[in-house]
Amino acid sequence: MALSLLVLGCCITGCASHPRGEASPAPSSAAVTVTSEADADTAMAKCLRAHGWTVFVSPSGGVQAEFPNEQLERYVADEDACNSDLKYREWTDADYSTVYDGLLIALSCLEEENFSTPGETPSLQVYIEHRRSNSSEVWDPYSELAPSELATALKACPEPDPIY
Repeated sequence: MALSLLVLGCCITGCASHPRGEASPAPSSAAVTVTSEADADTAMAKCLRAHGWTVFVSPSGGVQAEFPNEQLERYVADEDACNSDLKYREWTDADYSTVYDGLLIALSCLEEENFSTPGETPSLQVYIEHRRSNSSEVWDPYSELAPSELATALKACPEPDPIY
């Protein structure tokens, strides 16, 4: 359910000037229900454009924007406002099962590549219960990796594709 956004702190012209940290005036919009990562990216880009930002949806997913570092606070405020208008469908047990299966494949790869992995793998039911409760104990096969290992591990054993 995470929405990936890549923010590049580069200069670009054309963004309206607003006081630092203050969101742009909110365009009138109703909540948008999204059913996929692609829908979420498209809706977010549309909303950010309505706030005056020059953004595009990356072919690999996510919304990308370029702007001066001084505008970061305003961008984040506008992004938060746009995100509050996005309504995500509820995940089903089948969605959780698909993600869990992908994480098991990643776990197997990490073990084969001799990376550190969590000691105990929860059952599917426990995984679903933790995800539904927004528990901080959600199992992640990448959780034992040192920050210095993460990029190498992700290259060898990519995370499962996002689903909706």
